[in-house]
Amino acid sequence: MEFLGIKGKTWMNIILAVFIVGLILYIIPPILFDLKYILSWTLILLSILFYAIVYYKTKDLFHPVGIFSLILIFTVGVANFNLSYIQSPWTGKTWLAIVCTYVSFLIGYFVMKWIQGKKRIPNISFDVKNKKSFLQYIYGLFIVCFLAYILEVFESGFQLPIFSNEQGSYKEFGIKFVHYLTVSLALVNYFITLYFFKYRKINKLLITIYIISFIAIVTLLSRQLLILLVLMTVISYHYIVKKIKIQKLSILLLVGLIAFTLLGNLRSNSGQYILIVAKMVEGVDSPLVGWLYSYIAINYENLNYYINHFTDMHYGAVSFFPLFAFTLTKQFVQVDVTQYYKDPNFTTSTMMYDFYLDFGLAGTIIFPVIIGALSYYLYNQLKEKKSIYTVTLYAMVAHNLFFVFFINFFANTSWVFYLGLVFLLILVTTDNRLLRTVLKR
Repeated sequence: MEFLGIKGKTWMNIILAVFIVGLILYIIPPILFDLKYILSWTLILLSILFYAIVYYKTKDLFHPVGIFSLILIFTVGVANFNLSYIQSPWTGKTWLAIVCTYVSFLIGYFVMKWIQGKKRIPNISFDVKNKKSFLQYIYGLFIVCFLAYILEVFESGFQLPIFSNEQGSYKEFGIKFVHYLTVSLALVNYFITLYFFKYRKINKLLITIYIISFIAIVTLLSRQLLILLVLMTVISYHYIVKKIKIQKLSILLLVGLIAFTLLGNLRSNSGQYILIVAKMVEGVDSPLVGWLYSYIAINYENLNYYINHFTDMHYGAVSFFPLFAFTLTKQFVQVDVTQYYKDPNFTTSTMMYDFYLDFGLAGTIIFPVIIGALSYYLYNQLKEKKSIYTVTLYAMVAHNLFFVFFINFFANTSWVFYLGLVFLLILVTTDNRLLRTVLKR
C-alpha cells in the first residue's frame, strides 16, 4: 500500500520518528535551549554521529565501539548541562580522565583485533552438547535462588521493599552472601529465555518458573536487575533469533523509560522526591527528567569531586573488591568510599571512578585497554559462532558498557557472581573432553 508514492512501512517509520522527536522536545526543559549549553549539545550530537558511523559500517546495533562511544560521550554531554545544584564545574583533570578512558578502550579494542587476526588466541568454538543438562541446570538454579529469596523474606519479617514506605529499603533487604543467590533469579529468567531462543520450545513448568522469578524480582524494587534481564534478553534475541531494527529498539527504549520512572516513583513513594533530593535547578519540573538526569549526571559529579578533592589511592582494593569478597579477605583491604561521594543520596560514580581511586590517571588507561580488548575478543567470538556461551558472555560485557556512566560492573560482586554461574553452566552443559582440550590450549 502506497500514499504519495511512499510505502506504508516508510510512513510508519516517519510517524514513529516524528512522535519520538516530538516527545523528546516536549520532555526537554525549555531552559536547555540556551547558547551556554552548546558544549553539551555538541557532545550529544557527536555521540549520535559516532554511533551512526559504526552502525553504517557494521549494521549492528550492539557493536561494542558503537555502544561505548554513544553512551560515554552522550552521558558526558548530558552531565554538562549542570541541572543540579549538587554539581560543580569540571576541571582539566576530570576531562583528561574521561578522554583517557575513551581512547584507551579504543586502543585495547583495535590492538586485540590485530592480535586476533594473527590467530594467537583460541576461539570459543563449542556450544551446548546436552539439552537435558541445560534444562536441569535451570531447574536447579531456580530452586536454590528461590529458596534464598524465601529465606530472606522470612528473615526480614515479610518486609519486602515493594511494601516498605522507606526510601532505600531495597538496599537494606537481604542476608549477607545469600543475597547473591536471590538476585540471581534474574539470571534464571534469562536462561529460560535463552533456552526458548535456542530450541524454540518451552514447557509449562518453565513458564511458571519465569513468572514466579519475575514477580520476586519486582518485589525487590531493583531497577538494575530488571534492566539487566531486559537488556541481556534483547541482545540475545538480536543475535540468536532475529536482528532488531532501530525502530523497534526505539519503541523498547520509550517503554523502558516510562517503566524506569514509574518504578523510581514507586520506590520513593513520590513523583516529586527526585526533584528535591537531586536539587534540580529552577525550570526542571518533570520527575522523568529528574530521574533520568540524576541517574546520569550525579555519577560524573562523584568522579569530579573525588579527582579534585582527594589524592588517596587504594592500589586495587576497589577494582578487585569481588576477589577479596569471595575469598573472605576483604577485611584486610576495606575502603570507605562513602567519604568520597558529593551527596550521600547518590552512591554511584561511573566505571572509571574505581580505576581512578586505585591507580589515579594510570587506572583510567590500563583497565579500559583491557576492557576494550575483552570486548573485541567476545564480540569476534560471537560473530564467528552464535552459541549460547558467546551470546551470554558478550551480553554481560555489553551490559557493562551500557552502564559506563553508572558504576563499574566489572568490579561489582553480583556481576562477578553471575559470571561464575555462567561458567558453571558451561561446565555442566559442555562435552567435558572438549572443555579440557580448550583449557589446555
